[in-house]
Amino acid sequence: MRYEFGLIIRVILALALFLVPSYVYGINVFQEIFEKVTFDTIYAFLEESGADPKPGSFSVDYAISILDGKATINIVKYCVTASAYYFLALLCIITMSIQLWKRILMFLIGTALIFAMNIVRIIVLISTLLNNEGVFKEAHFAWGFFLSIVYVVLIWVLLSLLFHVKTIPFLSDIKLLSKEMFNNKK
Repeated sequence: MRYEFGLIIRVILALALFLVPSYVYGINVFQEIFEKVTFDTIYAFLEESGADPKPGSFSVDYAISILDGKATINIVKYCVTASAYYFLALLCIITMSIQLWKRILMFLIGTALIFAMNIVRIIVLISTLLNNEGVFKEAHFAWGFFLSIVYVVLIWVLLSLLFHVKTIPFLSDIKLLSKEMFNNKK
């Protein structure tokens, strides 16, 4: 019965992570947390690198004009890759047999790695845009896909090895539940 209770709690927490902020309060938690800090980090990097960025006055929430107005970089909500943070949070919540402190630590480390890679992604994309505008769109799509799915899975595998997690998200629960159902039929 203890396993079933833990599973119910994990499912409720996973649903609450997605449903409560968006449907009840109309916000995307990770978007709210990382949008301004992503912009500020990119702006500071550009400033430090001598690109002479200027805050843009566009209809976009965050825009940076660089190189004497020759290019405008719009940091829109999708640049934050909030879905990557949600995916990591879901993996941390739904995986069985992990102590709470490990879940929290795994999420914090994973979040730092996602944020760092996202900053690198945006800087590489800015450089690509300034040097070869034709390659920018393909690079933008490829990096976005990589960061939001592949990179998070790689982080999860790394964190699972680091924290000795022996279970697989979703699959371990399904395997255990089907085994118990099969044993109850006998």
